Amino acid sequence: LEAKALFALGRDADAVAAIQRGIAAKNGTAGEELSKLYNELAKYYIKQNDTQSALKLASDARAAFEGTDYYENYLYHMGMLFRRNGIAEWEKLLGEVAKSDTEGNRESSLEALAASARREGRWADAERYYQQLYALPEREDSKKVTDYMKMIEVLQAQNKSIQPVIASLKTF
Repeated sequence: LEAKALFALGRDADAVAAIQRGIAAKNGTAGEELSKLYNELAKYYIKQNDTQSALKLASDARAAFEGTDYYENYLYHMGMLFRRNGIAEWEKLLGEVAKSDTEGNRESSLEALAASARREGRWADAERYYQQLYALPEREDSKKVTDYMKMIEVLQAQNKSIQPVIASLKTF
């Protein structure tokens, strides 16, 4: 909160120092507050067009979260920040979340990865992500139907048969 106010007042150096003090005060205790502090600092670097510092920060912060219950959540939020700002590293972060066995942010990560792969014409990747999406047991039926429809588009783009998807839809 202090850092946001300082940023709003144009006191960027003071805001960065406040964030760094907050990170130091957490003393490596991973959690939502620490994640937000790292996220705010990464946003600052991105606004300054200092992508390298944002990436280094994300890498350093990752070590603070690795092996904790908050690890995947950290990766998800940092990945989404990078995605919103066009930083390619987002796919690596969300890709790791998508491979996890826990629900949480896995579904959202797979959706973002599938949409990006489809938009960029990376059809084999898109196919794999949509297969993972509609295999999620917790996925809502309406979303599964949408996944199947997008899968038809992906298969057609690869000149593959859509019959398996049609058959799955019939039994759905």
